[in-house]
Amino acid sequence: MPEALRILLGDDDALIREALEILFSADPAFRLVAVVDNGRDAVRHCLGGGIDVALLDIRTPVLDGIAAAAEICAASNCRVLLLSTFREEELVRAALASGASGYLLKGCSSSELKEAVRLVSTGHTVFNEEIFAALRSAPRPVQGDLSVLSEREQQLVRLVAEGYSNRQAAEALFLSEGTIKNYISSILDKLGLRQRTQIAVYYMTGRRDFS
Repeated sequence: MPEALRILLGDDDALIREALEILFSADPAFRLVAVVDNGRDAVRHCLGGGIDVALLDIRTPVLDGIAAAAEICAASNCRVLLLSTFREEELVRAALASGASGYLLKGCSSSELKEAVRLVSTGHTVFNEEIFAALRSAPRPVQGDLSVLSEREQQLVRLVAEGYSNRQAAEALFLSEGTIKNYISSILDKLGLRQRTQIAVYYMTGRRDFS
């Protein structure tokens, strides 16, 4: 049986902390190591070791969740999943730049949240579709360098960033889904990325460090 994922919860709202504590304490797949109400305490616990994933509210007192995520990601192997009720473009970009492995809106279901923690713990990147929509609604110049990619691969990257599924991209480019999957694998290899979601993040923000 795999070891339980060790998690930290950080939120200044007592009701949310209690709800999250009940959710994760009731599941043997998780072990709740610490519950804090501010970002500074979250950093202290995470840098002390023994925590796999920290779930942090984006606006915590003393030190906000984005700043806390930046410190945690820079100085530990703990992965950070940010939770928020906000979807403004600047906050999303700041969250991505912090090194956080995910950004979820607080309206997500319990099962979605648990699955996000599992995915983040294995090196995946998790963002609500609404979060990507916030970036797409305020387009900026391409941040990621696509020069190592072929013209066709660059076209596919743009479609991925716009939210196209493999099937939709295949239809748009008049290719088979199998060919699209092969292109995706090639793009990941050339950019040094691990998963499809990271392609969109890289295109929109230039971020490539998802370790």
